[in-house]
Amino acid sequence: MPKETLLAVVASLLLVCSAQAQDQKKFEAGMQFSMLREGNGVFNFGPTQILANPRVDRTPLGFGGRIGYNINRFWSLEVEANVFPEQNRLDLGDIVCCANGTVIDGRIVEGLAGTKIGLRKGKLGIYGRLRPGFLHFSRSLGDCTPIPGIGPQCSFDKGRTDFALDVGGTVELHISERWFMRSDVGDIIQRFSGLPGDRQRLPFLLSDTSSQLYHNFQFTTGVGYRF
Repeated sequence: MPKETLLAVVASLLLVCSAQAQDQKKFEAGMQFSMLREGNGVFNFGPTQILANPRVDRTPLGFGGRIGYNINRFWSLEVEANVFPEQNRLDLGDIVCCANGTVIDGRIVEGLAGTKIGLRKGKLGIYGRLRPGFLHFSRSLGDCTPIPGIGPQCSFDKGRTDFALDVGGTVELHISERWFMRSDVGDIIQRFSGLPGDRQRLPFLLSDTSSQLYHNFQFTTGVGYRF
């Protein structure tokens, strides 16, 4: 084979490989807004809760970012973090009396890492997700001291981190070669480890203070860029 022909073949192969590598676009990064419907893991303090469910619903709004690695066209690995900055507590300082008001959890930080698998046809992609991680609450129920004639006096200054598992679906709309829009819906399965023994003296049912799983709905939407 003439030297010029061999060089032409090699150059062509390099160009094809380079084009294919560019088409694959292994990495992606994105940013999003998120809503977390948290109906569990949040305590309501008050005399009316002695014989009732002490839990209250909460729907904080937040924002976050995501990075991913595309193993192939249908399967990818990703890491995501979201912050829900709403404090959502009574402005009564760090000490509250369980018979005089309502206090619920502070800021929430969510971290998830896992896999996304699905189908993509043209500009539309539909995927399933499985991502373990955590939910961290900046302020939760701290130490409690019983005061005769008044009731338990509790601090609200301890953080809490619960294991979480995101199970859900993703829809992507590719608006250009690199940019895409993404929306996620999922069930954030939260493992509440239960209250320590000294805090189970509060006016809660034992079934509400024991270790158990909670289900929280989450909706996220944002944009991404592949490179």
